[in-house]
Amino acid sequence: MTQYQKTLLTGLIVGSTFFAIKFLDSIMHFNKTVSRKIVHCSIGFVYCMCWTMFKTASKLDTFLVSMVPGFFIFYCLFFGSGGSRKYDVIGFVNLTTSNNAGELKKGTLYYAIVHVLITWVGFKQIHAIVAISALCFGDGFACLMGVGFGKKILGKLPWSSHKTWVGFFSFFIFSMLSFFVLVLVYSRLDDIMWLRFIRNPFVPIIMIVCAISETLISKYYDNLLIPVVAMALSFFLL
Repeated sequence: MTQYQKTLLTGLIVGSTFFAIKFLDSIMHFNKTVSRKIVHCSIGFVYCMCWTMFKTASKLDTFLVSMVPGFFIFYCLFFGSGGSRKYDVIGFVNLTTSNNAGELKKGTLYYAIVHVLITWVGFKQIHAIVAISALCFGDGFACLMGVGFGKKILGKLPWSSHKTWVGFFSFFIFSMLSFFVLVLVYSRLDDIMWLRFIRNPFVPIIMIVCAISETLISKYYDNLLIPVVAMALSFFLL
């Protein structure tokens, strides 16, 4: 399979993941927050898993695979700037919190941009695995669990009135879970010797710092801050 075919397959897998979530949503009737965060957790994780198809980290491979989140940048800019909704075959606009297409130029756009940058800087590197785990599973489950159970259990954080202890602990637990799964998958499928990182004491420290960062930043901008913090610390500590 050529690099171009692998890129196309990556796009198809990521797109199929999104449509599978939409289909599940049509059956389960999730509220918008749950739907958005399931997408948030899944898309980046699946995208990162698809990297195992590329056996090298050449400049061409890196550029080609980054076109997948690059497509979503174009998508967000087009519809966020007033593009006709009749062309929104993916249905991104319907996932915005207020059904306002302009929101696509905020959190969703930042999410796509960050995935392009992570690909360029850390394609098939442990630093990217750390960043995507923190951004997707960490931030995503922090919101899901925080909104669902945060006010009932443990309560709000003393330094952030709009964040909860449940969300904070969920960030750490699920980001670590994502990291372990991705490391195991890469070690098995891609022959990359990353198992030593599972026992690295700095990985949980990075995730805790990212969890704290998530509680301090305003809405939308967490999609930018979390991966930047994760990448910077992983380059320095791992």
